[in-house]
Amino acid sequence: MFTINMKALHWIIICGATVIVKIPQFKAGESDVLANSYQSSGDAEVSKPLNKNMEFSDDLRFKIDTAKLTITKSNLAVDTAMDILLLLDNCYKCAYYKVETIQPSEKSVKILVDTRWPLTINLYAHKPNCSIKFHYFYGERGEYSVNFTTFLNGSCQYTGPKTDVHPWNSNLPILVAFLILLCMAMFYAIGKWIYSKKDVSSMSALISNDLGETDTANPSSSPTTQLSASTPRRERLKSIDTFRGLCIVIMIFVNFKGGHYWFFRHSTWNGLTVADLVFPWFMFIMGVNITLSVESLLKKNIPKGSIAYKIFRRTLILFALGITVINHNTSWETFRVPGVLQRFSIAYLFGFLIQWAFHKSAEELNSTEGDQTPWWFGVRDVVMYWPQWIIALGLEALWLLLTFLLPVPGCPTGYIGPGGLAEDGNYINETCIGGAAGYIDRWLFGEAHIYGHPTAKVIYYPMAGNDQRVPYDPEGVLGSINGCLIVFLGSQMGKIFLYYKTPKERTIRWLSWSVIFGVISIILCKASANEGWIPVNKNLWTTTFVTTLSCFAFFLVTIIYYLVDVFKIWSGSPLDFVGMNSILLYVGHEVLHGCIPFAWGATEYSTHAEYLAMNVIGVGCWVLIAYYCSYIKFFVKI
Repeated sequence: MFTINMKALHWIIICGATVIVKIPQFKAGESDVLANSYQSSGDAEVSKPLNKNMEFSDDLRFKIDTAKLTITKSNLAVDTAMDILLLLDNCYKCAYYKVETIQPSEKSVKILVDTRWPLTINLYAHKPNCSIKFHYFYGERGEYSVNFTTFLNGSCQYTGPKTDVHPWNSNLPILVAFLILLCMAMFYAIGKWIYSKKDVSSMSALISNDLGETDTANPSSSPTTQLSASTPRRERLKSIDTFRGLCIVIMIFVNFKGGHYWFFRHSTWNGLTVADLVFPWFMFIMGVNITLSVESLLKKNIPKGSIAYKIFRRTLILFALGITVINHNTSWETFRVPGVLQRFSIAYLFGFLIQWAFHKSAEELNSTEGDQTPWWFGVRDVVMYWPQWIIALGLEALWLLLTFLLPVPGCPTGYIGPGGLAEDGNYINETCIGGAAGYIDRWLFGEAHIYGHPTAKVIYYPMAGNDQRVPYDPEGVLGSINGCLIVFLGSQMGKIFLYYKTPKERTIRWLSWSVIFGVISIILCKASANEGWIPVNKNLWTTTFVTTLSCFAFFLVTIIYYLVDVFKIWSGSPLDFVGMNSILLYVGHEVLHGCIPFAWGATEYSTHAEYLAMNVIGVGCWVLIAYYCSYIKFFVKI
């Protein structure tokens, strides 16, 4: 159930003012072009598309992140067929992929090539048996030409790539957007300085966060007891709301496609991009809130039955929202079972139960017997919770055993690659993608009920059409184990918030954890994207993914804590408003992601500037909605 403020009528005004107009969406993957080829003979019109990833067109049009490359064949020996094969640098240990064959009677072909990463093109002449490879980094919307020549002695050579039309600077819109946002922030700060700031102290008492409290102390044992003169004021940690708001804003931006820049989209397999940060960070901050929420509930002497009801109700609501509202599927035969909110619900249930079972109050943990202070008192937040650590380490051991020892039919035991073109195409079938993680999900849910368009598809499965599924789910069962782990690590930050009261004590411990997890990640991944024992991988939610994102979270929350709660240089606005209504914004942006004013019809032929403008304005609309909701004291919790 949802708890809604009495001024919920204002929300109806917001919904009524939002014009719900669906924008036609192109299918997933159509704009993520590896190489879309069109055949031509001399100056003749294009007669047919050369592969199923293309659309018929009388003119080769630029798509986003593409350049035009014309390959001309000159034969001094005999007319011969020539294969065009591609290999992207971002495709790790991959086999070449054949784009097209120029027939003996044809002289040239024009193709669209990917501009996100450098690529190698292999031109292979059938007669004589001769091939040439050349490596180049093409610029977006540039036009290039290559001439390939074969000789009577069986040799061949090429000239180019020659730049016929200079490319665009596709990163310039990011700079422009940044400067505009910076100016807006400056005007906002000046406006707050000129006009008196409205007192929002009464707002804190009305906020009931959707994923836990952000207070480190509770003034009374009864929720209805009024504060007395001798009762200490509760500490409202605005930095938690601010960090959560930051996660939601970035999450909405990247879910809106992030201007269609590759570094604002999820990584194809190993490695990290901006989009890979927000989901685990949100789970981490949920762990922080769980510790503080348990402390608050126990101090209020809430009956155990009521606490249990709250836990399981919230778990079921999160899971149900993921299955129904966020599923974007209208068929029971193909609806997706795993998902983002489903993983949230599982991790929340685990995190709350393990904290509730072993929770120590601040008074209990900070007390010592007599004048003797135990040697471990400085790390009492760890020592006194040793059963939790045993459970967490046991879960991680289970993940490691299943990942590296579970036999997977059709691929090597312990394989954690994407399959497809990887490993020189030795595991071209789809049964190897994700190793044990993919195998468990396909066995448990069936291929029709898991995600079918993973980020690896574009690079490692270019032979698959836009509609063809590559069954792998990044929110599957095995990865949920490490999802529970990052919530547990977030609860450790919450313990430090709860048991240590000075900024110095908190900072020393947070930065220590940041260094510890950073060192663990560097060792396990060997400071490499692909060469380590356990790479950093969001699709698998590997151990190093969890430790790396925890390292970043401990460090970033420390910075925000000092800016917002200690030095009060920054009020946290407008991110704190977003963090107060995170469930509302997450569900809302998922449901209305293709509607005006959040989107207005950019297509695969649009530019980065068009997409970036649309996505920034869409995010801005949700920030304004969050601000208005906080202004009218409208908050949604589950």
